[in-house]
Amino acid sequence: MKKVLMGDVRGEYLPLERYFYTLKEIIREWSSYPVLVDENGYVVGNVEVYNALWTIGTRFIPVARGEEELKSKVSLDELEPYYELTLQNDRIYDSVLELVARDVPTPMVKLKSLSKGGLRVWAKLEWYHPFSLSIKDRIAWYMLVNAIERGLIKSRAIYEPTSMNTGLGLVGLANYLGLKLREY
Repeated sequence: MKKVLMGDVRGEYLPLERYFYTLKEIIREWSSYPVLVDENGYVVGNVEVYNALWTIGTRFIPVARGEEELKSKVSLDELEPYYELTLQNDRIYDSVLELVARDVPTPMVKLKSLSKGGLRVWAKLEWYHPFSLSIKDRIAWYMLVNAIERGLIKSRAIYEPTSMNTGLGLVGLANYLGLKLREY
C-alpha cells in the first residue's frame, strides 16, 4: 500500500447516503481501508472510501497495489486530515474567504467551572465567523467551493433553499465571489 496525494486520484462523486456509513466507520475507528485505482489514477475499488476521505479532507489517500491490500488499514493520522490547519498567533487575513477557510478550528475556551474530575468542558466561540456569527459560514464556504471545483455552477446565479445561518453565510460568500444568490 502507498500514500498518494488526494488531488492525484479521481473518482465518482457519490451522494452522501451512499458513503455515510463508511465515513462514520473511518472517523470512529480513526483508520481507513485503501482504494484501488486504475493506470489513470481513477478509483475502481472502494469508491465509498474515496468519497469519505475526500469529505474529511485528508492530504493523502491510501492506494492498494493489488486486491490483497484492500483488507489492510492505515491510521487516519498518516493521511494528514489536518494538513490545511495552521495555527498562527496573528489573525490577519487578506480576504473574507481566507478568514472562513483558514481560521479553523473555531476558537474554543475551556470552562473551568464545569471541568472537574477528569472531565473537560469546552465552549466554541461561534461569533468569530464573519457572515452569520455561526459555523454555518464554513459550511457555506465548503458548499460553494465544492460546487465550483466540481463544475456544478454553470452560470453566475445560484438558487438555494436554506436555513437562516447557512443562508447568511451563502449570501456573504456569493457576494464576495460575484455570484448572484436567490434564497427561498
